[in-house]
Amino acid sequence: MNLIWVIQSHLFFKKMKFLEITVSDVFLGEPSEVRIRWENPGFMGQWVLELYQGKKRFRVKVTDSSKREIRGEVVLPYRGKFSFSTLRIASPSPFGLYRNWIILPVKAQGYVYAALGKIFEASWVSPIPLETGGEKNFDTYQEFAEFRSAEGALTSRISWKHYAQTGELLVKFGEGTRGEIRRLQLKDHLQGEEREKMLSELASEAHWCFQQGLQFELLIRSQSFGPGSGAALTRSVLRELALC
Repeated sequence: MNLIWVIQSHLFFKKMKFLEITVSDVFLGEPSEVRIRWENPGFMGQWVLELYQGKKRFRVKVTDSSKREIRGEVVLPYRGKFSFSTLRIASPSPFGLYRNWIILPVKAQGYVYAALGKIFEASWVSPIPLETGGEKNFDTYQEFAEFRSAEGALTSRISWKHYAQTGELLVKFGEGTRGEIRRLQLKDHLQGEEREKMLSELASEAHWCFQQGLQFELLIRSQSFGPGSGAALTRSVLRELALC
């Protein structure tokens, strides 16, 4: 039975014709979607799929397969750009003795963005100085959860009630900002956890601007992305932040 299985899987590998592979961009902590297309119909058995970036390999969990396409997920452990050059497919070994495999050259890349904040609108809020000299952020208080700094906003939109309580000029998210340009700036001197937190806030804010249809601009070192809005600009900004 093992010999029959080896022959069957070998014949299957010989006739399979690979067409295309794509790996989706994701925020850190989310699985990337992998799509593989074939010319020949049928993809039998529980095959083991692995993507290689150099010597690093990543197991692909197959979620769905049809006659001409396989869909799966791969979990990439850190932010950055992943360029895959090899796809390894191994046959199942039903009796634990023999397994065939094939190694295919591929060209696929995917970006893992900085982590998306759970309440990413909070990145619009500037810190409030405490009497003790420390800082607290409005996103820890439900009363202020819908507000951001009023920098660049119309004065008619300012919440004077909250100004009386805090001494800070605030407006609600999305108010007084259409037609305005929200400027995001990378603080390159930050390192470690502080840098990751800053990158997460910038990525979250860019994503939020895209969802709200707001114009924004990213200033990073001597480069400027934008100003503008839309999917293309947002993807470029998120990819650039992923590489920082």
